[in-house]
Amino acid sequence: MKRLLKWLTIPTVLGVLILFITITVLYETLASAMSVLGSQSQPAGYTLPPFVTTDMMQAFFKTQETYGIPVSTGVAQLIAESGFGSYGPGGESGQGLSGLAYNYRNLFGIKYFSGDQYATGSVDMITGEETPGGDLEVTTAAFSIYATYGDCIRQRGRMLSLEPYYSRTIARYKNPCDGSYTTAQANGFMNGIKEAGWATSSSYVTNCINHMVTYNLYQFDNMTWEDYQAGQIPSGGGGTPGSGYLANPCPAASISSEFGGRTSPGGIGSTNHKGRDYAAPAGTPIYAAADGTVIQSTYNSVRGNYLQIDHGNGLKTLYQHCSRIIVQNGQHVNKGQVIAYVGNTGASTGPHLHFEVWENDTPVDPRNYL
Repeated sequence: MKRLLKWLTIPTVLGVLILFITITVLYETLASAMSVLGSQSQPAGYTLPPFVTTDMMQAFFKTQETYGIPVSTGVAQLIAESGFGSYGPGGESGQGLSGLAYNYRNLFGIKYFSGDQYATGSVDMITGEETPGGDLEVTTAAFSIYATYGDCIRQRGRMLSLEPYYSRTIARYKNPCDGSYTTAQANGFMNGIKEAGWATSSSYVTNCINHMVTYNLYQFDNMTWEDYQAGQIPSGGGGTPGSGYLANPCPAASISSEFGGRTSPGGIGSTNHKGRDYAAPAGTPIYAAADGTVIQSTYNSVRGNYLQIDHGNGLKTLYQHCSRIIVQNGQHVNKGQVIAYVGNTGASTGPHLHFEVWENDTPVDPRNYL
């Protein structure tokens, strides 16, 4: 009987121990997940990817305030380097972070060096580097480990404040944080980061700028952390060029004509130009400049195939001379969504997008919002 009780007691104790360990692991996992998910909620009005958390944004705004580093460039690098991975919340659907970012809080692929004041150690990982000839060279490198995402973002700020980065970025394109920073300056800053040797990929700058356009990251360059928390988006209606509220509707195009007086092109164009012309080959994608509702999608002999989007608060955008429109009246569209393709329809002298911005049904200079 004693022997039987002994054998019954052992599995019972083991069972209780296993149950305790299981509950503890589940609790810690759930607590960690809830903590991450809680930090992911963004203020209303922004369309950032789900893996960009509020604590990351707070650190980006702090480095903008401290060093004059535009927020747009940091978030773009984060998305390009670590976004849409399979780790962490959203990872099962490709909306998470990379393994380096999620497991070691290294958002930018920063390689470990002794002067890294924020690193807690390093981890060896396989990486691919593009050679000057365009080939991919696979190697192993030591990457910095950080205690928090904020520490990694602070280290990025410190690195950009030193050579070889400083003279190519902050010295040329510092954000004065006075509401006057333009998209061209942010793009220049991004180019400077690449020129100084941050990344080897020949498409790195293009990828980052595409993210800046798609998610309208430029708007954050003219905001404070307090503005961001309140969900306040700069209107651009105060006549400040480059406010960044609207995204570039045709990033692949070149500007062929600005808003205002001009010589009539081909004798058929207006001498009082009410928009901005983007010259590009027929079939080039056209993107919604901001979230809104399509209120016109039709054709006439002057505008050709055209559509208009209502963004609320008296703001509308107009897209003319399209070869093809792929959205319909009443449809809600998101900023950065393809809505049409460049064409040469209507009164047009060549393939281009004629883009207008309306305030309370009056055309205004699009540069006030871009």
